[in-house]
Amino acid sequence: MKRQRVTVGAGYEQIYQNRVAPDEVAGMHRRHMGKIIAVVGMALTFFQAVLGFFLIIFAKPAGFAAALTNSGEKGTAIGAAGSLFTFGFQALIAGVAAVLLSAAALYLTRDEKRMIFAGLLFIVAGAVNSVVLFAAGLPCGMVLMAAGIVVLIRKPGKTV
Repeated sequence: MKRQRVTVGAGYEQIYQNRVAPDEVAGMHRRHMGKIIAVVGMALTFFQAVLGFFLIIFAKPAGFAAALTNSGEKGTAIGAAGSLFTFGFQALIAGVAAVLLSAAALYLTRDEKRMIFAGLLFIVAGAVNSVVLFAAGLPCGMVLMAAGIVVLIRKPGKTV
């Protein structure tokens, strides 16, 4: 039986020429996919931390509460400014914690022996972000948890 040539990518070319087994190419893609998802999650949480920082700066000045007082009650304006400051502070803390945990986990993915710990760190970073910010941190948290799951289910093997 003659093999059919598949020309979708470099990985398939190597399979065709019998240099790399198909399982090794799948493992190679899985290794890189975990890192790519992790970098996307880190970028999202970094954006979240920057947003939290700017919310803290925006809600702190007394002029913000005074501007809100013109359109409503003074107690409501002060409460809104306080809520915005609190949310910004939580977004900043959760974002920084998730980025630091994810960076440590991404560094640990370089070593084959520490992949399980790295995957667990990604899952913890996503869970911390989701729990601290409830619904607002859920998208970033889900991306980081997906990176952790991909890193955990990766098959160990030699690097291609």
